[in-house]
Amino acid sequence: MHTLLVLLPPIIVFILGAITHRVILSLFVGVITAALIATDGSCYEAFFLTSKHLWLNCETNKWISWDAFVSTNKLFVVGFIICSSIMFHLMQRSNGVNALVKLTSRRIKNARSAETTSLLLSHSLFIDGCLSSITVSSIIRPIADRFKIPRLKTALLADSMSGPLVVICPFSCFAALLIALLHNNGVESKITSGTLLHANPNTIYWLALPFSLYSLSIIATLWMIVRARISLGQMRIHEQHVIENHSEQTDEKHSGKIWNFFIPATLFPFFIIFYILIFDRGSSSVLQMFTETPISFILFAASLSTLLISILYFMFFENFTLRKIFSVTYQSTKSSIPSVTIIILAWTLADILRTQLNFGQEISSLISGSIPLFLMPLVFFWTSALVSGSLGTSWGTVAIFIPLVAPIVIHMQGLEPPVILDQIPLLLPSLGAVVSGAALGDHVSLLSDSTVLSSSGAQCHLVDHVKTQLPYAIPVFLGSSLGFLVAGIIAASSLSLSVIIPLSISISISLFIVLLMNSYGNRKARSF
Repeated sequence: MHTLLVLLPPIIVFILGAITHRVILSLFVGVITAALIATDGSCYEAFFLTSKHLWLNCETNKWISWDAFVSTNKLFVVGFIICSSIMFHLMQRSNGVNALVKLTSRRIKNARSAETTSLLLSHSLFIDGCLSSITVSSIIRPIADRFKIPRLKTALLADSMSGPLVVICPFSCFAALLIALLHNNGVESKITSGTLLHANPNTIYWLALPFSLYSLSIIATLWMIVRARISLGQMRIHEQHVIENHSEQTDEKHSGKIWNFFIPATLFPFFIIFYILIFDRGSSSVLQMFTETPISFILFAASLSTLLISILYFMFFENFTLRKIFSVTYQSTKSSIPSVTIIILAWTLADILRTQLNFGQEISSLISGSIPLFLMPLVFFWTSALVSGSLGTSWGTVAIFIPLVAPIVIHMQGLEPPVILDQIPLLLPSLGAVVSGAALGDHVSLLSDSTVLSSSGAQCHLVDHVKTQLPYAIPVFLGSSLGFLVAGIIAASSLSLSVIIPLSISISISLFIVLLMNSYGNRKARSF
């Protein structure tokens, strides 16, 4: 199948979404287009293919046993979204959020402090991108409202930090996935018939970690943007609009108890740790524990347990009636339906692209052509970003590309497996490029879970969130591209130089471009 035809569904979603601002419609059209391409234009077969993937995303086939049930992923993500929404609405109705705003106002004196709090909170929730994006955006939103920070800025900070932090944190679910993928695809400490690289998968992960140029650069850039009060693109207009119109301030007429916020907020991480320990089967390391833990089920179980105990607390100590509880549950569940619909349609589109159109293989086939060896990290970065942005998932992207990296690098160097790391110095920057591209695509994608959840938690429009987020990602994309270009050129030198020089270039160029864009924006603002 022609690669350009495979690219058509995600292109349609992006263009239609940008024009109409109707994300659900855009995704639905994208799903139908992908199904028609997969079935050679047969409307009858396309209908059944779409229905099949929508049904599979409900994962009812995994309800047959307890082990299969707890391994369910997508269903529990939906349950986590709904439970989190109800929990945050309960905190709002009990005025716990207003109490938090009142308490933090003694320490958080301005917008810079509020945005810094958002970054610090993201650093503490590195375990999962969905957990970080919806929690940070929901908690920071009322504080940001108080200091007239646009909700789009709140979504930007939550979304931009969630994915990159998960990628570079060695104790996150993403790290566990990477190590498992390396181990299952020929990176082994003991040579067998299927060994491609004779090395410990944990060691390869740690050595490749500093090559996650995009993640490290975007984190450094966000800290400078927050501390230096820099605004890029349309975000500057939104900030001025909020200051002039005061349209997003929080109503603080009713004060509440701070415990109405802290009890649910404290119970949630407690239950996450509790369920992780329950499902741990004698793991020898933290990474192994994360690898074997059904994280989606744990997030759902923790949010549900927190919700049930919070409901009892509000009924007995805040005099919430059953009628009020049901009213909050109904309203918050109803408000979650658009986010859930978007995520299910995004999953369906990604499934059809991956399984029916072989999207990842079509894109990766472009890599193995006549490309100079030193360009491999840069090409891996660009192609994985394209796939991740089209599929809306960094997890799916690394699952596609990680099995391809070692075979392609070994083949292009004319070697026969098994090899050792010293024979393929381009492997580490190539692995870092795949992870960086996956993080970039997930960051800017209209289909990404974290993008949807951060805009939902901040209560801003999804398309506006993506549009205002792009100017912050572009400088880091350019800086990372130059970094991977240099990494490919000097990969054969010492490991320390091949890490320090590209990373320094990536961060420096990213910050320099941001400062240039901010300077241009300031001059343009003064001219009006």
